[in-house]
Amino acid sequence: MENSELTDEQTEELLTLARYNRSSVPSYFWDISVEHQELHEKYLCSAKSLYDKEAEWQSEEYYSIGDRSQKSAYIAIIFAVMYIEGAIYNFGCIYLGDDYVQRNLDRLSTISKITVILRMVTQKDLNTDGQAYEHLKRLIKYRNGLIHPKSKPTKFGKEAFLRYEKEKSDYHRAIDSAKKAIEYLDKETRKINNDEHHPGLFGYF
Repeated sequence: MENSELTDEQTEELLTLARYNRSSVPSYFWDISVEHQELHEKYLCSAKSLYDKEAEWQSEEYYSIGDRSQKSAYIAIIFAVMYIEGAIYNFGCIYLGDDYVQRNLDRLSTISKITVILRMVTQKDLNTDGQAYEHLKRLIKYRNGLIHPKSKPTKFGKEAFLRYEKEKSDYHRAIDSAKKAIEYLDKETRKINNDEHHPGLFGYF
């Protein structure tokens, strides 16, 4: 009968693979975000084709498409952050252990969690002057505004117009950051964590 015992090297390899083989759902969150980013763009294109610059009021379909575009944008933004939050938690548990992350790091803000865990694991810092950090901050700030809404005094005239323009600008920048925060985070963290089993923060997402 052949000896079925594993060598020390084989045992170490299996233990290493088991460390990365975790049950996780963040990749589904990213799929949902991407789906709604694409829907948002599709609705915007449809609205542009319906826009009548000569009309005082646009058609009912135009406003309906605008509502759908906005809803898709909100879903894309919220699920992009959910994906990032799930990914950094998973990353921390792989390298630091579930118990340690739950006891010591789970209550940190998302940005603090990313910077602290990356530092602990790689001994390197995320570039706080880089595009990844900039888009991450913008995305999370906008997401927080969506899930913790606060009422504001009604404005009229020029003030109302300026507020509308600012909110519109913030909204479009947040949608842009829903994609770019993850794209740049993946690119930057792969440089500081080149683990072949789980490159960067997101691994093989």
